[in-house]
Amino acid sequence: MRKIIQNIKKTDFLSNFLSIFTSNILLILIGLVFSVVLTRELGPTDFGSYSILNYYTLFFVSFTELGIRQSTIFFSGKKIFNLNTLFSVNFYFWVFSSAICVVLFLFLAFFKDLGFSIDLLLLSALIIPLSIANTYLNGLLYSANKIKKTATYTFLNGLLKLLLLVLLIKVLDFRIYGAIISIVGSFFIVLILKMFFLIKNRIIEFRLSFNFKVIKRVFSKGVLYSFSLFLLSNQKTIPVLLLAGKVSEADIGFYSVALVFTSLLSKLNNSLSPLIFVTSSNTKDDKRSSENIQKLMRVIVVFLVLICVVLSLGIDEVVKLVYGESFLYASKIAIVLFIGLVFYNILLILNMDIAGKGDTKTMLTCLVPVSFVNVLLNYIFISKYGVIGAASATTISMILASAFFLFLYSKKIKTNITDILMPKKTDWDFIKKIIDK
Repeated sequence: MRKIIQNIKKTDFLSNFLSIFTSNILLILIGLVFSVVLTRELGPTDFGSYSILNYYTLFFVSFTELGIRQSTIFFSGKKIFNLNTLFSVNFYFWVFSSAICVVLFLFLAFFKDLGFSIDLLLLSALIIPLSIANTYLNGLLYSANKIKKTATYTFLNGLLKLLLLVLLIKVLDFRIYGAIISIVGSFFIVLILKMFFLIKNRIIEFRLSFNFKVIKRVFSKGVLYSFSLFLLSNQKTIPVLLLAGKVSEADIGFYSVALVFTSLLSKLNNSLSPLIFVTSSNTKDDKRSSENIQKLMRVIVVFLVLICVVLSLGIDEVVKLVYGESFLYASKIAIVLFIGLVFYNILLILNMDIAGKGDTKTMLTCLVPVSFVNVLLNYIFISKYGVIGAASATTISMILASAFFLFLYSKKIKTNITDILMPKKTDWDFIKKIIDK
């Protein structure tokens, strides 16, 4: 066993993957405890209100990050700009995107008459600049090959959020305010720690310079990543935005609990995507890189199917045990979402391959029409079937997106779809090599 661990450490990709994956597994456990405290203390209605605020802020964050993290990794990996130059660009975009995003969030909150007090909305709006700043700094850390350090900060953010939640909700009884403050507080503390690490280790210098040509190039590349990532990350959360005002807060609470369970299926992809993106950005052999990523995708899908089956078999008992009888309806929603997310992870992993090579058009070609289908189906299904209809519409859309993307991807890399999807014995060679050594 000691030799196997030593061999894993010698393999940078696998070592980094296991570091991030371990962090994500711990985050799943922390996230479950977080959601248990939150749901049991708030109940379905207040938890639904919290979910609306949380998803609305994250929705705007995903749109106004402008793809700067991915653009930073791309230009750094290709040795086009150094990290000091990219840090300055990141700073100016952070100021601009945060201001725009906060204004849009507050405007939409008043326009839709969500019924929240102004102080709660302003407090929730703080999530936006803090989340964007953390994302930008992650891009600099990845570019500096500090991938394990990024995983540590991600874990620390989740742990701090949980500790603050327990203090603010269970001890001080701040309810929704406590939930939002726990998010804001953890983001702020981790942001300070990241900045201190980057400056202390001389990865960046806190010295700003304004170069319009560099800003323009980073923005031009980033805005395509941004729109692509915006559509990519919001397929399963589109229903929350459409459900607000059409169903009760309790129903939105059920859907949100289901998303907590289905997010488990995204943790493998979350562990892989930054590594795949960095590797693809730095590679000199595009064909071999794509083949390795396809191999990895097939292995991951096998794990996801197994996880999905196990969770589906016992999800009723788990929901009752963890959240209580009042949230049992969430298990039916989760089972429907599991199906779509298994397929969707194929798209998520393979997209990192071509995105790392600078191709954003393929994903946009796929997701623009599929997003329209997702919104249309949700409008129809929500009216007829409520939150189950929302989950069904989203699952159908994710399956369509995966099928369409596979077609485009196969044309892009000039490989048959069956060769991309068909499992092979050699898919597991990387595990065999580690054990054999």
